[in-house]
Amino acid sequence: MIMIKYYTALFLLIVMTIANGSELNIVSNELKIDRENEISIFKGNVYAISETFKIWSDELIVLSEGNKNKVKEIIAVDNVKIIKDNITAKGEKGLYNPNANVLTLLFNVEVYENGNLVKCDKLVLDLKNSTSIMTSEADNKVEALFIN
Repeated sequence: MIMIKYYTALFLLIVMTIANGSELNIVSNELKIDRENEISIFKGNVYAISETFKIWSDELIVLSEGNKNKVKEIIAVDNVKIIKDNITAKGEKGLYNPNANVLTLLFNVEVYENGNLVKCDKLVLDLKNSTSIMTSEADNKVEALFIN
């Protein structure tokens, strides 16, 4: 396994071209690249921005496939915050599938939009169709607070 470690106070990288052709810029305290397995792991104060959304987390994992310029999946772990347009969502784990253009947020999810709050276990945000689905386990219910 070839492992390259870069340690910097602040690291800015234009990672790759995502499926829709936009760039993803990632800032973090540390970057580990495993070229053999096509995995890049960003750790510490991670901030990622694209034309479509912004993500903050403690760790961000970028999985590539075949061609190093193609992102297979992006996984955000711990203290995840995602902003898209006027929606802010928080949770413990986030997944982005660029091929489907879908963001999924898991565990203790809170979604804020126009002063309203929805709590759930899972948020699936279809960026292409501008739709969202919020679900919870049987012992937890989706909870919504709407403010006029």
